Amino acid sequence: MSRPTPVRRKFEELHPRDRNVKTNRRTRIEANWGCSVQECIPMKIRPRVELKKGAKIRVGDAAGVEEIWWNWSVELLRGLEELSTMMSGKPTVAQELMIHEVQKRQGDGKNPQRRVAELLLGDIQRVVDNVKRHQAEEAAKGIQQQDIDMKTFRELEREPGPGVKKQEEQAQDQTPEYTDDGLSPGDMPSPIPASAYMHNGAHQINGTSNMNSLNLFNNPPRPVGTHMLKSTEQLNESLQIDAMEMRARAKRLRGQAMRLEAEAFDLESEAAIARKVLNNS
Repeated sequence: MSRPTPVRRKFEELHPRDRNVKTNRRTRIEANWGCSVQECIPMKIRPRVELKKGAKIRVGDAAGVEEIWWNWSVELLRGLEELSTMMSGKPTVAQELMIHEVQKRQGDGKNPQRRVAELLLGDIQRVVDNVKRHQAEEAAKGIQQQDIDMKTFRELEREPGPGVKKQEEQAQDQTPEYTDDGLSPGDMPSPIPASAYMHNGAHQINGTSNMNSLNLFNNPPRPVGTHMLKSTEQLNESLQIDAMEMRARAKRLRGQAMRLEAEAFDLESEAAIARKVLNNS
């Protein structure tokens, strides 16, 4: 007895809503992976045309007729779209993950679908879940490493480097030492010799020297460059801390976005099931 000839459903035979949904998913998958949606699933595990509803090609059977993408289930296309979003630009790696998941199912002796040859909805969902888990762990490691880096940076912040210490020592060497009277030894006024009163103008010269010493006493010199150096370093350290905190916050937000996206896909799945039930009722 000859086997029935498989017949593909035409695109025009799809429900208008399904045509729209599947076309949109195909567009996003092809944009993320840069290849035809038909080729995003490896050939040996690609869906085949069912001879009758629910009759999947089994391991060891003839290859069968490859099913066209618009006859793949909406849920399968959604899983492929989600995987392509998380692994954008990496279609080869994604295909290897699909093959690995199918082989793992086929090698599970307790799995009732171990004999099915093609990629199933459960396979793609497990791949998506594994990639999500891996990316969440990597994001958590990045945040933890960021926290460690910030802690180390703050510890180093309390210890000035050798260049800063050297500059501070040089600035201190330039600062004059003062006596109990507030004058440095080199700036102490010299006693006026008696001969100064014997010549015209001599006393005025010594008086000028004394006035310079008094001005130094009233306005002692400040250390050169120390205040400016510290201000610049504090500003630089503050900006670096702000930048590190912003990067840590961005990673936390990316993790939250991934969780929200997963919840959104779950809600879409529940809504699709509800619509299917309503259509069948």
